[in-house]
Amino acid sequence: MFYLGGLTKPLLGIDKPRIEQRGSRILLYWTVNGDTSNVIAYQIDIRSDSENEWRTIDGYLSHSPSEIHFRQELINLETNKHYYVRVSAIDESRRILATSETTSFTVHCQVPNSSPQDLRLENVAEGIQLTWNWSDQEDHECEPYFLITGYQNGIPFSERVAGRQREFTFRNTNANKWHVEMRAGNRAGTGPSSEPVNLQSNSKAFIVNVKSFVPFPVFKGLRALRSICDPRVDFWCRSPDETYEVAISRHPNEGLITCAVSCHLDVMLLLSHV
Repeated sequence: MFYLGGLTKPLLGIDKPRIEQRGSRILLYWTVNGDTSNVIAYQIDIRSDSENEWRTIDGYLSHSPSEIHFRQELINLETNKHYYVRVSAIDESRRILATSETTSFTVHCQVPNSSPQDLRLENVAEGIQLTWNWSDQEDHECEPYFLITGYQNGIPFSERVAGRQREFTFRNTNANKWHVEMRAGNRAGTGPSSEPVNLQSNSKAFIVNVKSFVPFPVFKGLRALRSICDPRVDFWCRSPDETYEVAISRHPNEGLITCAVSCHLDVMLLLSHV
């Protein structure tokens, strides 16, 4: 100690620590004052309401002579539990030079302060698949989830999925215009919205175009009676005593039609893939 104007002042002091909770992170802040020339590192002690003894957090935070403000993240803490924490300055012999007052705090579920990233929509065999990235680590006791909102062909929708998921598939949907946003949430509420992602896709279509002089519709698999008869394949123009051992494929929808004039059947099958 040294004397200043008749008052004693400690050579080294540590202000009462301050706790800040950012999402799932618990951050401890403290400030040192006075002579820190012998300080090598800082030791953090913590205990909960259910513990009688202090326990030291593994490792020490090194002291920097040019700094007076310090920060340390506290990990492996239980949600909805009350804790006490203090900070001590130590020298190279691990002797305690000064100890702060004790700060108490409770770990609460916090609204996420960031949003899901890298949203992607794409067509898959099962439907439309949404994938995303999420870097924050949520406490399971806070019941984390993701809220998916947006529009399908202009119609609003919302889906809630578990916080452990990183993809979701919209199944059995005919929508081809998508606008999707996401938010992370938990028991405390939902965080900010992500950047939107859009998708415009063509639904799978099977198109049959029929051009015919036949006076009524002709469908795929339906045979036409031609004006020129070929007894090898047209059984209706065979003589009773004629036999042809020709294998003719039969289709469940096969049938006969008659034409007053020559028939022209032009069937085009167009399969459009997504």
